[in-house]
Amino acid sequence: MKRDVQVLIDAGGEPRLIGNRLMKHLHEVFHHWHRYLEGKIQWATMQRNILTVYYPLWETLEVRQQSAHAPDGTHQNIDVSPIQMKDLA
Repeated sequence: MKRDVQVLIDAGGEPRLIGNRLMKHLHEVFHHWHRYLEGKIQWATMQRNILTVYYPLWETLEVRQQSAHAPDGTHQNIDVSPIQMKDLA
């Protein structure tokens, strides 16, 4: 996922702004995941924490998909569908 987002950042302009937002959200998700792996939080806490990131991440992906600068297929590589996220709840 991070490589896909980095492509947006490297593109510059509007894609860069969207990529920076996506990268921020991804860092938050991985921060919580690593805290769980290190035993600092429990599974249920990690799930709750990641779900708080879900809507801003999804919203940013929607903006990316609707962008006039979206190259064909780029946004399709980054998928956080509700079907996948429901497993965290």
